[in-house]
Amino acid sequence: MTASRPGFTGLDGFVLAGGRAARMGIDKARIPFPGRWPMAVHVAGVVEAACGRVTLVCRGPPDGLPWVTPDGRSLEVVRDADQGVPHPLNGLVTACAASRTPWLVVVPCDVPFLPEEAVCRLVAAATAAVGSRLVADQPADPDAAISSAVVARDEDRTHPLVGVFPRAVGRLAARAASEGRSAVDFTRHASQVTLPASWLRNVNAWEDTGRARTVIEDLAHHLPWVDGAAWDRLREGEAQRLRQRGVLVLRP
Repeated sequence: MTASRPGFTGLDGFVLAGGRAARMGIDKARIPFPGRWPMAVHVAGVVEAACGRVTLVCRGPPDGLPWVTPDGRSLEVVRDADQGVPHPLNGLVTACAASRTPWLVVVPCDVPFLPEEAVCRLVAAATAAVGSRLVADQPADPDAAISSAVVARDEDRTHPLVGVFPRAVGRLAARAASEGRSAVDFTRHASQVTLPASWLRNVNAWEDTGRARTVIEDLAHHLPWVDGAAWDRLREGEAQRLRQRGVLVLRP
C-alpha cells in the first residue's frame, strides 16, 4: 500500500535509503530515530508534508522486514536498479523512473533533523519558479531540466539531493553518474534555497544520532514494526553483523 495523507498531492516524494552506510557499518535507514521508528520512516513522514505519495528508494536485496509508519500504513518501496558501482545519483535516477508526477521531491534518509517546513519551502520555491507547470508539465528541453530544479543549501555548502526535481532529470542524472560526476556538480545550475545548517545535518556516525552506540536487545523487542518472525530474521542476519561490530548486545 502506498503511504499517503493530505498534502501537495501534485507531487510524488522519495526518500533515498540506498546508501552503503560504510561509516556506521549497518543499514542506517533502519536505525530508530528519534524514538522507535526507523530513520527512513521518520523522514518519509516529513516528506509527506508536501507530497501525496511517498516512496522509499532502497538498494540491494530486500531484508525481509517491513517499512511501517506509526499509523500502521506500509510504505511503498522501489529498488535501485543499478546494482553495480554505487553512486549518489543512482537513487535520483530510480526516483525519476518511479515517479507518477512530472515533478518530485527527493530527500535522503540521513537528514532526520529536516523539518516539514524545509520541504514546504523547497516546494514553494519551485512553485514560484514554474507556477502551474509544477503539477501539469515538466521542462520541454530535457537537457535544460536541471536548471529548473530547486535544491537546498546551508551557509557553507550545497545539499544536492535535498530538493524538487523535474522527472526529466533522470536521464541526465544517469549520464552524470556513468561519467563519474558528483551530485554537487550535477546540480550546480539548479536554483538553491538556503536553510539552517542544523536542519540539514547528516547522520553518518552513531554519535550523530544522539544515541548510545550499544543497542540492547530489549529495545529491539519493543520496536513496533518488528514482529516475532521479523525479529527472528533480524537476529539471524543483521543482528549477527551488528554483534560482530560491537553495536548490538544480545542478552543470553
